[in-house]
Amino acid sequence: MAEAGTKAPDLRERVRKIIFEADAPAGKAFDIALIITIIVSVLAVISDTIPSISAEQQAFLQKAEWVFTILFTVEYFTRLWCVESPRLYARSFFGVIDLISILPTYVSLIVPGAEYLLVFRFLRALRIFRILKLAGHVQGARTILQAMRSSQAKIMVFLFTILILVTIIGSVMYLVEGRPIKVTNLNTINVNQRVWVGKVSESNMAIVGAVTRGQNNGATQV
Repeated sequence: MAEAGTKAPDLRERVRKIIFEADAPAGKAFDIALIITIIVSVLAVISDTIPSISAEQQAFLQKAEWVFTILFTVEYFTRLWCVESPRLYARSFFGVIDLISILPTYVSLIVPGAEYLLVFRFLRALRIFRILKLAGHVQGARTILQAMRSSQAKIMVFLFTILILVTIIGSVMYLVEGRPIKVTNLNTINVNQRVWVGKVSESNMAIVGAVTRGQNNGATQV
């Protein structure tokens, strides 16, 4: 009985070192495998939004989402089991992210479409900072956040100004292009197309800016 009692803490400590300590070879290997799994699971969610995939492929992706969710659920409760303070970990940044990464799949049983929120699972890849030993830069991020909080009013004015400029530039682009692009059904646009539309919009903005600067330079030379 005593031996069984001593083995349990030893096992818990070994699991804790593997999961939470990236400096050890086993811990680093675990984090790398975890990040690869996260990326593959997010790609599966994104691929599931492509309308052109077959029913068999969609069924396979949905099964894969459940497999990933079960794996991450087991990992989440394992983290709670091996830490000294489960409540403290559950309230931590990564603890909240770990929980958010598994909830959408279960919520989708009640609310259809909630599984697409699994893209938030990609936030778990922030653990790569531990592998690359960049955790010290987190303090710099906190300093930036504190500075942003102290300048909330100025930031709001800046964002509102940007909103006005984007609205005006969008109206000008509407007139310049001569015809709008109509989207009749937003559900037919997958994630990749949404990203592409965003990139095209950014390119158009850059082109308009370059043309405007060129005209200004020409006027100045004249």
